[in-house]
Amino acid sequence: MAMTGKKVVYVEGDSIDKIFYKNIKYLNENLFYGKKTCDKVKDFVDSCPGSIGIIDHDYNSECTNPNIVMIDYYSIENIILCHDSRFLPLKMKLILYTFLTPIRNSKYRVFSSKIIRDKKKRPVGFSLKKEKQCHHEQFNMYIKRKIISSNTFFKYKKLKKITKLFINYYKQINLTNSKIWYIEDLHMKLLSLIHI
Repeated sequence: MAMTGKKVVYVEGDSIDKIFYKNIKYLNENLFYGKKTCDKVKDFVDSCPGSIGIIDHDYNSECTNPNIVMIDYYSIENIILCHDSRFLPLKMKLILYTFLTPIRNSKYRVFSSKIIRDKKKRPVGFSLKKEKQCHHEQFNMYIKRKIISSNTFFKYKKLKKITKLFINYYKQINLTNSKIWYIEDLHMKLLSLIHI
């Protein structure tokens, strides 16, 4: 989809999402604005004719506006988890949970995580826990329809906070301060996988 002239692109999420989309060849000449929520993106696109919106495929996302594109993942973090090998330790922990308990149980549960530290506060591990708490029942239809296998679990499950904490852990154990290394690297690997 080649574009002529600059368009305004509203992106759901924070600055990381904006950086990711701005690096896509056909979009990089446009003006990008990050909006925290899907509803805000929809409102801005509706009020600004000719603008484009990019939203996550999360629990609240439904859209009929042809100028709004929904990615085929719950969020950018799910793309990273699915396709970046540095996140394999986190993915393996999640796979263990889905095999220890049937996928039908895991997909409704909320997961939490924390960085394990030694006495000197240095990171020494990353723990994952499946909470007793389930996602709000209003999302059950989305979960039932979208999460039907291990692959779709990683694409459509709400794993954003866990993935962000793992990114923080990874940066600490590898002594990197970059906030966006994973987005820049991912962009180079995944252009052919993102359908927008």
